[in-house]
Amino acid sequence: MLSLRSAAAVAVTGLVAAACATGSVFAATPSASSLVRSARCPGMPGKVIASGRGLEVSRVRSADRSQEDFHLCFRRDGSYRHRLLFEVDAGTPVTVKLAGRYIAVSSTRVGSELVMFDPAWNDIELPVDDVTPGQRVGRIAVDRWGRLAWTESFTRAGRSWTRLRVRTQSGSAATFARRPGRNAITALRFSRDKVQWTTAGKTRTKRVVRPRCQVTGIRAQVLASSQQAMIMRREGPRNASSSILACLRSDGRWHVLTTESTDSSHGYEVTRTGTAGFKAGFSAFAINHDRADIVIVDLRSAHRVSRSLEQAYAFLDAVAADGRYVYEAFGAGVGPGGASELFAARPAGADIRLDEGTLQLLGDGPQAFTEVRIDNGVVSWNNAGLAKTTALP
Repeated sequence: MLSLRSAAAVAVTGLVAAACATGSVFAATPSASSLVRSARCPGMPGKVIASGRGLEVSRVRSADRSQEDFHLCFRRDGSYRHRLLFEVDAGTPVTVKLAGRYIAVSSTRVGSELVMFDPAWNDIELPVDDVTPGQRVGRIAVDRWGRLAWTESFTRAGRSWTRLRVRTQSGSAATFARRPGRNAITALRFSRDKVQWTTAGKTRTKRVVRPRCQVTGIRAQVLASSQQAMIMRREGPRNASSSILACLRSDGRWHVLTTESTDSSHGYEVTRTGTAGFKAGFSAFAINHDRADIVIVDLRSAHRVSRSLEQAYAFLDAVAADGRYVYEAFGAGVGPGGASELFAARPAGADIRLDEGTLQLLGDGPQAFTEVRIDNGVVSWNNAGLAKTTALP
């Protein structure tokens, strides 16, 4: 099984397939810089096995030769840095494919795993839960839009079959082909808006929908929407973690902002979301840690501004197109009847307190302020029935 400890931000163009001389990583096209030290990240261990614009991947075996580590060199905020991408036990068959800013990784041992990374946006491992349980993943392909294709081998009525599955960037998956025989589908790749594969010596293609901020499936729920962007929650299967995703309409691609967990000791719950212009934001509460987070993300560059408030609840109320926002905050032990405050936050500089109110039990929990909006540099809100406005600091 893969042990995917962490991921990193990358931004690349074109299709790059990782390849390793030892055969531990299988792919179609080795990088021209294969098996050399990283020039962009001199401190990155191992030899570079694949590279692209703003990206290098290296592989190194541990001193006791019990495991192999794969590292990623990437560019963020004008400089290069590196970090561990994933690790596996030595000898584990692994396939790594990269395209655009996406990374797809599969392990082909019993108990196959298929995961993706969107590392320009976060360090989160994104399991592909559309793989049929108990079936073996074979070939994989990914494109710059985040569309993913893979083959599965299975047995039915004593006969071996191969199935081709394709998942769009919005998260919906469908079966594109079934052929008798194990590994009957070969030469899998994307070509523009089509997936292409070979079976019985013949090449076949089928069109795949390009992302347009689609919201598909019963597990998807739109949380916020504007002319420029959308935010949605996509629930995981069988009470697994849910993902909070954002999409810029001009780009059409969904990106994971964060993941939610209902774990009673280390849970993480997104409380509110908002979007304006190219910005998307959310507030969240770390269960049993009495910590609130507020995060604002630029959907063009993936640059994010985060802050944490200890021993407090904080709820994002409104976001401005330039990244300023308004939030409500009160102490972790404060309930209905207690005091709450409304703040305006800026990318630089101290927060400005706008108002103080009394908590009431309203539709989505305790809050003192309602109808909070930002419009043309003016913030407005309602406090106990009294409408107020002021210039956004």
